[in-house]
Amino acid sequence: MGISEVIASHIGPWLFMLLALWHLPGTIARAARTDGLLALFRLSALRDAWFFDFWSTVSRDIRAGGGEMVTALPAAHPSLSGTVLEIGAGTGLWSSLLAREIPGVERVFGVEPNPESLAVLRKRVAEAGLGDKYVVVPAGVEDRAGAAKSRGGGLRIFEGGGRWYVYEHVRADGVGWWIRLYQGFLNLFWPFCIGGCQLTRPTRDWLLEAGPWSDVDLDRRADEPWHQCLPHIMGTLTK
Repeated sequence: MGISEVIASHIGPWLFMLLALWHLPGTIARAARTDGLLALFRLSALRDAWFFDFWSTVSRDIRAGGGEMVTALPAAHPSLSGTVLEIGAGTGLWSSLLAREIPGVERVFGVEPNPESLAVLRKRVAEAGLGDKYVVVPAGVEDRAGAAKSRGGGLRIFEGGGRWYVYEHVRADGVGWWIRLYQGFLNLFWPFCIGGCQLTRPTRDWLLEAGPWSDVDLDRRADEPWHQCLPHIMGTLTK
């Protein structure tokens, strides 16, 4: 590991935010053309549209960067079966993965809070051949009073043996004070630029507290270096 790699990992999030900001003028112009100047004062809708425009640009690269890890989750565990809940379905980035697992699946509910993403999500679901098995749910776990309240409620939808497949960026724990401090500084700007996304939530702790779980296979992504400012966890939780 060289100093250049450490610097690159620290600069990367800023470049990502700059790319998001680069999309903002186009989003504002499109909103003004479509709905008039009043659209500029509908801040929630404008933020949703901005994130959709940005995500439409970067999502394929996101999939390319994490695709092998995500596809490895169902491959290393029992096949998907029964009812599947896809939390944060977005624009249907993983529809093709679900389509490969569909023989044992009775129904998929794709939960997505951003109304701008729904049309593309439905299109990709249809293209993947999921057909009537996939139901788009225009809502999100954070529509409730807060993530802290919703995390425990999610467990009630699992039957015994139900599995939660996780691939998520998390707070930088166990890597030294500097990375934690720097991640906190990034988080002053990150939610504004990246659709309200938060970097410093203790997501792993919340998932474990949502138990009890009969089996926990959840750890940090093994190939990520210690200086990664957006570390990921991956694995499964079984009720």
